[in-house]
Amino acid sequence: MGRRQRQPRPRLVAALHAVQRLPEERFEPERPLWIAAFMDEEGTRFNAALFGSRAFTGGDVTALGERADADGITLRQAMAAAGFDLAKAGDADRVSEVGAYLELHIEQGPVLDETGTAIGVVTSIVGLRGYRVRLTGRANHAGTTPMQHRRDALAGAARIALELREAARAREAVTANVGKLTVEPGGANVVPGVADFTIDVRATTAAAMVELEGLVEATVARIAREEGLEPTVERTFALDPLELDPDLVDVVERAAAAAGASSMRMPSGAGHDAMLVGRHVPAAMIFVPSRNGISHSPDEYTAPAHVELGVTVLANALRELLGTGRG
Repeated sequence: MGRRQRQPRPRLVAALHAVQRLPEERFEPERPLWIAAFMDEEGTRFNAALFGSRAFTGGDVTALGERADADGITLRQAMAAAGFDLAKAGDADRVSEVGAYLELHIEQGPVLDETGTAIGVVTSIVGLRGYRVRLTGRANHAGTTPMQHRRDALAGAARIALELREAARAREAVTANVGKLTVEPGGANVVPGVADFTIDVRATTAAAMVELEGLVEATVARIAREEGLEPTVERTFALDPLELDPDLVDVVERAAAAAGASSMRMPSGAGHDAMLVGRHVPAAMIFVPSRNGISHSPDEYTAPAHVELGVTVLANALRELLGTGRG
């Protein structure tokens, strides 16, 4: 796809092409093969990331129904408007019928592109914690309220964002991000009385995730106290790190070699549906390069040749899995 265009669900298209190759090669699988298209992996609108794979793996997603978007529309209402019933989401639970799971994805980072490596063989997926924080202070006139008398919610949010950034920089394989922020009442000459924002923290080990949980809670509480603010913290998602199946990782590595592709083993710093499915069945992932490491941006781009090579590696891996009795 060209510049300033989002790629149209490349994982689904790639899976279709990989599966299509099997009968073209007169390959007879020994067991059923499914193509899965999970909805709302990102969870941008309702803070309900991995919604589809949560439902598929038996997670209770009905509790997410009252989460609202920026316009106050709840997830439950949006689903009903589209003709779906949230109460029936449990019908999607089919993971018990799955023997193994493979996912092809762009790297969303710079490593493959910078090293000139064609295929990433993913060994693990990072742990994540997500929070929605609301700081309540007092809206007041920006010109007549002395600085020492202010209860500025935006100032508190800014301090939290910067402190978490510095804490993450001081640690190995840890990230922290504040990606959404709104203030009220939003006047140019008004001290913000409310700041509503998200926090996303990630780490590669369970111990580091526990440390980050305490860090987020302590940082918000301390800064809110120092700024005279009232904090409310809601944890919107929590997923521990996952080591992918070693045997399937080996299969992917062999599949890349069979395709004549250079490859390297690497962790994933992004969350994926595989991190939920992989807690129930053996799972592995294949990465293809992201140009300049850019993702979640209009400049996101993966060359068609790299996608095609990823399809070949996926097809090679499927051929080995479906023909060896693994399940």
